[in-house]
Amino acid sequence: MIDWQRVNELRDEVGNDDFPEIVTVFLDEVDEVIARITIRITQEDMHFLKGSAWTLGFSDTGTLCREGEDMMKGRLPKTPALEPILTAFHAERAELLSDPYLSGH
Repeated sequence: MIDWQRVNELRDEVGNDDFPEIVTVFLDEVDEVIARITIRITQEDMHFLKGSAWTLGFSDTGTLCREGEDMMKGRLPKTPALEPILTAFHAERAELLSDPYLSGH
């Protein structure tokens, strides 16, 4: 689920004109990491995805990545499952991109 308050805070921070470009850059960087983690997952990638997700207001993805990062740090006794992370990310991405402001640019 998108944290629209966070999305609006980000839009306020970067400005309306730069917001669509910032979202595109973040999503492109996240896409690169997601492609990489489907081959080999690292703690650093989980950390990056967590931060990027929360920056964009992707609360479910951020939470799952935090749990995955904790697992990789040995705080939880198993390896993170990628499917729930990918499912949450794609759902939240679609929700964000349905924002009329973004779809109108």
